[in-house]
Amino acid sequence: MNSPEFTVIGINVIFVLVSYFYIYPSRTNVTAMVLARYDLVLNGMAIGIAGALFWGTQTRFDAVVVELNWFWFTLLTYALLEVPIMLWYFNKHHLWATLR
Repeated sequence: MNSPEFTVIGINVIFVLVSYFYIYPSRTNVTAMVLARYDLVLNGMAIGIAGALFWGTQTRFDAVVVELNWFWFTLLTYALLEVPIMLWYFNKHHLWATLR
């Protein structure tokens, strides 16, 4: 249960949940572009933590059909975790209109 995949997914889950259920709701007048900037920073922080743990270790991560290095695994799993929550958040707060 203490696999590198579990560690990276845990980091990503924490970042996604904290961002969409604590950070973003606490901001006023949030637009889709502001959310995108916050997301870029938070995703970079998750990648930075994974990099601090796995950079230079040659650890391979099993992504079901392919093995990836720590960077691509972190990026892929972050996106897979974030997209459904992002779609829900955009619909709930009517942020699609702010993309224009």
